[in-house]
Amino acid sequence: MLVRTTPVLRPDAPANAAAILEREEEMTFGAALRQALRSLALAQRVLAGLPEAPRLLAKLRDARLHAIGAEDEFGGLMT
Repeated sequence: MLVRTTPVLRPDAPANAAAILEREEEMTFGAALRQALRSLALAQRVLAGLPEAPRLLAKLRDARLHAIGAEDEFGGLMT
C-alpha cells in the first residue's frame, strides 16, 4: 500500500528558501518513487508471460499496489 503524504499538485510557488528546499525534497523523492513504480510495472509485464515463474518472481509478478491520498485535505491545508 502506498500512502501519499504530500499533495500531487502545488498551485503556488514556494515563498521562501525553506519552502523551496522542502519542495525540492518532495520532487526528488517523487521522481525516485515514480521510477521504482515504472520498474515494477515493467517487471510485471515481462513476467506476465511466464506462467511457471520461480516463486520469488511469481510473487513480484502477482504483487498489487494500492495508493491512497487525501488531495482535498491537502488543499485545505494550503489555503
